[in-house]
Amino acid sequence: MKATQIRWAAAGLSCLAGGAIAMAPIGTAAASAGHQAGVAKKSHHPNGFFVVDRKGNTQKVENYGTPSALVRDSNGTEHLVTTKPSKGDPSQGKIVYLTRESDKGSWKAHAIPQTFDLSGDMQVEAFTTFGGRRIGAIFFGCDGTYVTDAPIGAGRLPVPQNIAPKDECATPPATSSNPPIALAGNTLGKDIGILLPVGPLNANYAIYNGTPGANPTFTAGTPLPTSSDFKPLQLAIDPIYGNKVVVGTGSDGVNVGIYVTTQGRYDTAWSDPQAIASLDSPTDNYKVDAVQTYRQHTYVGLEKPSQGKHLKHTLFLVKGQPSGQWLGTIRLPHTTGNDHNLRLDVNVLTNHLHAVWTRVVPGSHSKKSGLMHEAQNADGWLKPFFVTHWYRDVATQITLNPAGHPFIGYNQR
Repeated sequence: MKATQIRWAAAGLSCLAGGAIAMAPIGTAAASAGHQAGVAKKSHHPNGFFVVDRKGNTQKVENYGTPSALVRDSNGTEHLVTTKPSKGDPSQGKIVYLTRESDKGSWKAHAIPQTFDLSGDMQVEAFTTFGGRRIGAIFFGCDGTYVTDAPIGAGRLPVPQNIAPKDECATPPATSSNPPIALAGNTLGKDIGILLPVGPLNANYAIYNGTPGANPTFTAGTPLPTSSDFKPLQLAIDPIYGNKVVVGTGSDGVNVGIYVTTQGRYDTAWSDPQAIASLDSPTDNYKVDAVQTYRQHTYVGLEKPSQGKHLKHTLFLVKGQPSGQWLGTIRLPHTTGNDHNLRLDVNVLTNHLHAVWTRVVPGSHSKKSGLMHEAQNADGWLKPFFVTHWYRDVATQITLNPAGHPFIGYNQR
């Protein structure tokens, strides 16, 4: 077994013996083992989007370093949706769709034949529907929300359709990290749900449900509650039970905190916003990094910034039970004050949680900094290990395939 594979096995994951990954024609790969097992050794650090496969190999997929979304279907085919800015005008560009067979072969790219407004840092999410038989994507831009989908073997996506127009391109919204913005989820079967503004002056939010296609129609559900000054940030939908969980900020009138509201699969009403984490301050609050829900268990990843000699970031978890009870905030095991940008996913075979984050140690850009991964097992949390060694590597998501192998996408800037 290769050294790079040993690290994945240590995380309680079944690993397969195999050779090196083939180089993608649109980028360069850095798949040689580094000075620590499981770490890709790079002589330089170019911008771009990279993936780390189940064997710990790292490959550069594209050069743009723009918002991207990564998904792996039930057949093991990998799908990447990204944006490519125009050289003359970065606010305009193309949407590019890439595919390859699991962990092998070259990425095949297809650019959607239409120019899109990319100002305001267009957000991207990808998903599968119809039991994994179709692949789709959602684009949140300053001129509206677009959806598109196709059979998983099509190799290309049709032109996205605008389902929720808006006009903010003259004054682009502030750039936000991408992903996971987590504003969409599969509502079971063929439909998806998208969290979007609703009502006069877009003062409230609702889940728009619909099916992507040539003439998509999305209908707003019951507006989210606004009590406790609730402002939604992320959405998660249970792929088994269909329950919806929306996490955001709120206030009890004195202190701010992180609040949650839920809606059962067959319910129309939302629960009253409930506080799940607070720093007992009228101004200081957690940052919501990630939300995952599976089999009525919900995990919320939080980040607490604090200012000292150096800006510190501490990572926390809050777990919601099927009963509706939320357990207290706990620090993510094995993390330090140098960790931020937490991403989560659940192993559907074991129900164990996996976490990826960026560690940035002051004064060390490589040896002590980079992407880290850790996983639960039956006895708790396994010791984390470095996936990469560069302080500007930021994971966009971690995806576990049906066998439980991690597949990590990250931007390097």
